[in-house]
Amino acid sequence: MRKTKHCIGQFTFFDRTGIQLFLEKQARKGWMLERIGYFGWRFRRIEPAELHFAVTYFPEAGAYDPGPSDRELELREMCAHAGWQHIASNSQMQIYCNEQADPTPIETDPVMELENIHRAAKKSFLPVYGFLLAVVLLYMALEIWNLRQDPIGILASNTQLFAMLTTVVLAVMSVVEIAGYILWRRKALTAAREQEQFLPTWGTRRFMIGMLWLVAACLVGTLLSLGSIKYLVVAGVWIVLYFLVILAVQGGRRLMQRRDVPGKKNLTVTFLAALVLYLLLDNGVMPMLTQKLDQVWPDRQPVQIQAGWEIHDDEIPLTLADLGLAEDTLYSTVSSRIDSPFLGRAISYQSCMGEQWPETRLHYGVIDVKMGFLYDICLERLLVHDIKTGMVLYGEINYDAAPQVDAAPWGAEAAYELHYKGEPLHIWLLCYEDRIVTLNTGVALDEAQMAAVGEIFG
Repeated sequence: MRKTKHCIGQFTFFDRTGIQLFLEKQARKGWMLERIGYFGWRFRRIEPAELHFAVTYFPEAGAYDPGPSDRELELREMCAHAGWQHIASNSQMQIYCNEQADPTPIETDPVMELENIHRAAKKSFLPVYGFLLAVVLLYMALEIWNLRQDPIGILASNTQLFAMLTTVVLAVMSVVEIAGYILWRRKALTAAREQEQFLPTWGTRRFMIGMLWLVAACLVGTLLSLGSIKYLVVAGVWIVLYFLVILAVQGGRRLMQRRDVPGKKNLTVTFLAALVLYLLLDNGVMPMLTQKLDQVWPDRQPVQIQAGWEIHDDEIPLTLADLGLAEDTLYSTVSSRIDSPFLGRAISYQSCMGEQWPETRLHYGVIDVKMGFLYDICLERLLVHDIKTGMVLYGEINYDAAPQVDAAPWGAEAAYELHYKGEPLHIWLLCYEDRIVTLNTGVALDEAQMAAVGEIFG
């Protein structure tokens, strides 16, 4: 029979009522709270008992202060005289237990109790969630800007979508916590002043745990969407190192607390240590590990190397041979694809390996639109921006017009050809029912070649 257990606390900071009821229920099951840790609450086994618990708030305490202070010890001594034994604390939140059947409450003035809760909340709870909300809102604003700049790249990437969903969940969590406290406090003040009663707190523990599981699911989804075991390994190593940094920082903070380092000094040293470690992790350790991993585990293995050129033979739907443009030379074909519930995007190219490129070349991108309302958005984006910034050709393409051309030979619903100074660039944008193709051959195509393209993509 196990003698200890851990659980996710995830109680709202001010949820005194929910915490007390939870601890009483655990005591009846034979579990006593032993410690509130950084990653959860630890319980030890006891004989099942009907116990009473009280949660009080000591605003002067801090997460970085050496503890307990003289005033905290005085409070614990006073509570002990009334049968209340201190069992655990989490910064300003203090938890006591009483074995008496009808113990005297620790707090008797609801207005004073609300003031203590509010002072403690302003010192820890509200700044933390306020900062988190500010960060995620800033990130969401940047993602919305990125979405406007590159809707295809964002909407076709599950990694990007999971990241956006994670920020939305964190924003919802922050708003629920802050708004819940403000609404409860407003009603609690009225009850305390008019009825001299402490209004039971509103618990959101189940909701918040559900949100944490959703964040975890988004993290797993992000990892799985990386599309490569190598990148999954890199992400896994990064997560492990990230948590090791957290453990090191928190361990250093607690060590300084045990050695009675003043709170402000502890906070400064902890912040600087965290900053240095995270900078080393992001700008030193991880880039070095990634570079080493790239050397021993490249993204793709060439089928051969000839005269220093890497030759790849990825399968691509349309080749120069399909258009009758293949010459008697060595080609490398490369293709990549990403998919999401909204869009699929594939980019393929066929290149000559030699000192000089042939006059003909083949670069194309395929956008599969899975939700119809996105079609016009993608088409407009491609015409205005994306085709000239490397989607279908290395480097930037400068063009001044993209007039519609006859779509019938392509078997398409609409077709556009890019022009520069009145001359065609032999770069087309082809619109099919739920697919948009950007095609760059560098040479004009006849109707038979256009038909071959339409047969493959139409």
